[in-house]
Amino acid sequence: MYPHERIDRIIGWSLAAIVLIVYLMTTAPVVAFWDNGEFISVGYTLGVGHPPGSPMYTLITRLFSLLPFGNVARAVNFESVLAGALAIAFLYFSLTKMARRWEGRVESLSDALPTYITGVTGALLAAFSFSFWENALEAEVYATNILTMTGTLWLVLRWAELQEVPRDRRMLHLIVYLLALGVGTHLGCLLWAPA
Repeated sequence: MYPHERIDRIIGWSLAAIVLIVYLMTTAPVVAFWDNGEFISVGYTLGVGHPPGSPMYTLITRLFSLLPFGNVARAVNFESVLAGALAIAFLYFSLTKMARRWEGRVESLSDALPTYITGVTGALLAAFSFSFWENALEAEVYATNILTMTGTLWLVLRWAELQEVPRDRRMLHLIVYLLALGVGTHLGCLLWAPA
């Protein structure tokens, strides 16, 4: 039996590690332009940022500001770097789940290769696109928002694979809960919820 799930996980987490390393090498070591300084100071002081305020993001960045980095800006920027890398992993896992639905059973490497190529290509194109890369290098809400979206997409695809009838509702409750928390990061999650 071909160990498709195991190899899929290895590729996905390896992609996340590669993206994390590249993002760490290129991240902003101090305060960057636009809202970056505001998000760093708001996270460090537990203040209130510009409307709508992003309260969940503020709490997350407060935790990251306590990490022993050289300065607070680097520690808070690391939150976006980590969220961006994890988002790429969940994007890869979601793409391979969708590709596998079309391909059917995987019994050998030649059966699984198109699935892996689909996931790797889509994840790397997203990771190194200008907009995503730029927002994953500085203290901004977008990488965390994309992590919420890709994580919930992966959970929805996992829920769709459940065979028992009725399907387990706990996973649906988790999806709704994560999307509700995601609204506290960025209102873009409201656009994702109907889908």
